[in-house]
Amino acid sequence: MPMKRTLRSALAIGLACWASGLALSIANPKVLLLAIAGGLAIGATGEGGLHDLAKISAFTLLASTTVAAPWLAFLLAPDRAMPLLEKLRLWLEARANALMAVVFIALGLLLLAKGMS
Repeated sequence: MPMKRTLRSALAIGLACWASGLALSIANPKVLLLAIAGGLAIGATGEGGLHDLAKISAFTLLASTTVAAPWLAFLLAPDRAMPLLEKLRLWLEARANALMAVVFIALGLLLLAKGMS
């Protein structure tokens, strides 16, 4: 019986995390578009099984580093991290449109290349 209860708990936690991610993606459509493009690129390979699991894991790890790295830096050394994070925030705010344009152009070219092959 404990195994079934543990599995149910894990599934409930996974469902809650999925719902939270969906809500945050809907709140920021750019994130949703990037995740869809990543999913399409992974799914277009058609390898399936463990290959897709490895690719999804790598995509998730890479995508989460933009949140995890600053958070960990702040937790480990808040006095040193705050000035750097503030500079990074100002730099990103000043160049947000250009950065998003580069990302979307790169994704568009990737999807175009996948579609032509």
